[in-house]
Amino acid sequence: MQFKLEIFLGQKYALLCEVAVGSVFTSNSLYDLQTTKSADAKNKDTLKISGKNIPNDKFEVTASTGVRLPVGELEKNKEMEQSWGYMEYSEYIVKDRSNVIIRYLVAFE
Repeated sequence: MQFKLEIFLGQKYALLCEVAVGSVFTSNSLYDLQTTKSADAKNKDTLKISGKNIPNDKFEVTASTGVRLPVGELEKNKEMEQSWGYMEYSEYIVKDRSNVIIRYLVAFE
């Protein structure tokens, strides 16, 4: 999970977190969460809303701890050919904040 904040003098920060996602409900849009599929989402630990731009999964790295890191360049999600109604990038919503641990605070310009 990555969250960026722009602070003083153009300095930016990224929180790099380790997340135990558990069981995941995947949706292609926010609309799907408001339809009949939303009942399935209640039984999951994490909600994933897929984005139009995703990392190339051929370049995913798995650490010795089992953590998977998507390091591939972004490419268009072939499942989303329409240009409206979808998010630009995938979003994960972890229901229990105790499943998220901040590991690093990275500063960059």
